[in-house]
Amino acid sequence: MQDPVTDDLIIAPPDGDDLELLRVLAEAFDTAEKVFVRGDDGDVVALPESARDGLERLVSYLAADMAVTMKPYDEILTTREAAELLGMSRPHLVHLLETEAVDIPVQKVGPGAGGHRRISLRDVLAYRQARDAENEARIEPALEDAAGRADQPVGESSLSVAAARSRASAR
Repeated sequence: MQDPVTDDLIIAPPDGDDLELLRVLAEAFDTAEKVFVRGDDGDVVALPESARDGLERLVSYLAADMAVTMKPYDEILTTREAAELLGMSRPHLVHLLETEAVDIPVQKVGPGAGGHRRISLRDVLAYRQARDAENEARIEPALEDAAGRADQPVGESSLSVAAARSRASAR
């Protein structure tokens, strides 16, 4: 068994025969109620649901020819690693942290007055989830409004704009 405290585990995308076997395994996950693992000694163990969910996700990514990085949820990240997860530059993230524009707890480690900032993966993922939900809540009404306008006849929307302009200028 590997040491769970070691650095990130990067699983490269599979090649050739492995890719096809992973696709078959991904299909098996879709149809099986329980998943069992058999060791070389013949012992069979049923995977607990939490392990099955993680393994199923891992297999589906690999079957889609994608590389996967695994980190413990309590991992402490550098600002560079956190910025990558958030899809922004490190300087931008540092600016947001310094101005307290984001609510992510930061630990400072190392020598000097400033030290190096460290952020827990848990906090970064919670912030990303909240940010994405907020963005979706902002975008959804705009999409619904655009869809409603798309149902209007073309001439009607331009007449409405013209009527609103003439009313405004009459005031």
